[in-house]
Amino acid sequence: MFDNVIHPGLKALLSFEATRLQVPVEYRETTDFPPSSTPFVPRVEIVAYCGREVGGLSLSLSGGTMAYNGPLAAACGLLDEEVRVGDVLVGGVAGNRIVLRLSLESMFQQADTPSSDTPDPTAPSVNLAHQVFDTIFGQALTLAVQNVRAYDWRSEADTYVRMKLDVLDRSTREWREEISRNDRNIDEKTWEIMGLVTRNERLREALSGFQDATRMQHRRRAAEEHGEMIKLLAAGAIHNLRCTDGQVDFETGKITVDHDDYDYVLGPFRVELNLAESAVRITGLPGAPKVDGYTHPHVASGGTPCLGNMAPIIAKTMGAGDVVGAIGTVLEFLRSYNHGNGYVDLMRWNPDWQDDDDKHEACFDNSSSHDCVVCSDSDCPYRDGCEHRCWENHERQDCIDCGDCGYRDTAIQQCREEHENEPWVCTECSSSCSYAGDLSECHDAHDGDRCGDCPQTTCRHHPHDDKENEDAPEAEAPAA
Repeated sequence: MFDNVIHPGLKALLSFEATRLQVPVEYRETTDFPPSSTPFVPRVEIVAYCGREVGGLSLSLSGGTMAYNGPLAAACGLLDEEVRVGDVLVGGVAGNRIVLRLSLESMFQQADTPSSDTPDPTAPSVNLAHQVFDTIFGQALTLAVQNVRAYDWRSEADTYVRMKLDVLDRSTREWREEISRNDRNIDEKTWEIMGLVTRNERLREALSGFQDATRMQHRRRAAEEHGEMIKLLAAGAIHNLRCTDGQVDFETGKITVDHDDYDYVLGPFRVELNLAESAVRITGLPGAPKVDGYTHPHVASGGTPCLGNMAPIIAKTMGAGDVVGAIGTVLEFLRSYNHGNGYVDLMRWNPDWQDDDDKHEACFDNSSSHDCVVCSDSDCPYRDGCEHRCWENHERQDCIDCGDCGYRDTAIQQCREEHENEPWVCTECSSSCSYAGDLSECHDAHDGDRCGDCPQTTCRHHPHDDKENEDAPEAEAPAA
């Protein structure tokens, strides 16, 4: 619990107090005090100053006077209660947090330094640092522990329950509306039938699961779920939990990915779970190491994770309202790595990583993203994700005319969807797409329902009042 504490005496005293109080205690030294808006957590946090500001204090104690010289903050923010040693302000309590102007590590080290004065052999040996510790925490720990135990988690749980029930109400209402719309679309758009049926089955399954339970059961489950998230928060598995406006946000600490007998340290990350849309967004927090703008090999630079085979698991847990399960799956995802499917290779997060062959880097710096796609060098590390990078850096029409990778089909599909209500645009197109200039493909795409709106009156499928025009030959397709 106190692995970051260096001085053994200080560590022993902190461990004793944590055991005695039966409340989780965390100690850290920092150059900047945390803002007062930091969310409340169910543990006592002791924050001591170790920044560049230095100064001296004369601390009067029953066993004598201790002269402290070291890091000393001028102020420590807004406090609920001040803590003094004698007449000297050394810090205070703000909620669950004890804030100290001085560094306990420095104070205990100074107490270990022999004094130049000749000690009185008849006087009892007194560790002044221990007396300062007892004076400070005799006041501060009692107040901080009381604040932790008295914090109104019930009010926060009630707020979360209300938010969760609002999301469920909105979701069930939207699902019913989407089911109705999709049922109509199934009759109108035969080419979408399989996708819509699959989506409806998922919606009906989710809706059935919620309808099988009473509202009181939903309320109880939501309260229990919030309690589980508080346990994760207390254990340090997640940090800075926020549940507002249909969204659950939290932060992670450092994430370790074990791959090929090496522990890669990534993060910390901010995770946003949009409950209403079952969407996940992951971004690196300040301090997270980046490689080519990426903070994780499986998370796009914009924050969209490539979940792979975990996507249906997260979708199912969020769709069923299991937010704690979704949090666990996301944490597992962040600790995992699938070689060859990342945006960048995980080994590049190794601080000692070096490219044995600088030609690859030089080639990459002087080549276009399309050059990487058509390159035949299978040993080049930049081949991983090269097709995706090329897709992100080119216009859709470029990909349709290219055809050197699988994104051509994606580009054609997007183009078809964009011109769904104007299918004749494809007949006027001169790209290398197989649909370009094909009048029969245009007619078959909508079963002739849009022929009356088409501006190409020379097409043989166009309805005509003039018999002569009806017999006119089909317009010649533009050259590809």
